[in-house]
Formats: sequence, structure tokens, C-alpha cells
Amino acid sequence: RQDMNVEDEYFMAIENRDTKIMMMEEQLAAQDQQLAAQNQQLVAQNQQLAAQNQQLANKDQQLAHQQDIILQSARKMKEAGIDIASIYAMTQLPADEVERL
Repeated sequence: RQDMNVEDEYFMAIENRDTKIMMMEEQLAAQDQQLAAQNQQLVAQNQQLAAQNQQLANKDQQLAHQQDIILQSARKMKEAGIDIASIYAMTQLPADEVERL
């Protein structure tokens, strides 16, 4: 009887250890899934940020082009003899910048 009790204790310890290992493996698998999902979210966010950066670069390029057009227009107005105050009013460029043209 005592041998059987010792044997039961031995097997119970092994079963408890195996149960803990299985639970830990399940937790690790769940964490792996969560990490994979977070990684996918980060990839999606990176793609969105890249798209936004491209849009901002395009807008910056458009604004620079518009600024160039305004400067060319102001230069032509000045060459045509239009006074600086009028050029400033039409282009909204600072007066000192219009004078430098």
C-alpha cells in the first residue's frame, strides 16, 4: 500500500509538472498570436505613415511650385513698373522680398 502511495505521489508530481508545462505552452502560443497581430498592426501603420509622408511631400512640392509662380509673377510686375505696395497687395509677399526682386 505504501509503495502505491509513493507511486501515486510520484505520478502526481509528474502530472502537475506536465500540466504547468502545457499551460505555459498555451500562454506562449497566445502571446505569439498577440505579437503577430501587433506586428501586423505596426506594418499597417508604417504603410499609412509612408503614404501620409508621400502626400505631404507632394503638397510641399505643389506649394513650392506655387511659390515659384508667385515670385515670377511679382518679378514680372516689378519689371512692368507696378509699385511695390500693389505687388505686395496682389501677391501677399513681404515688401522686402518684393524689393529684392
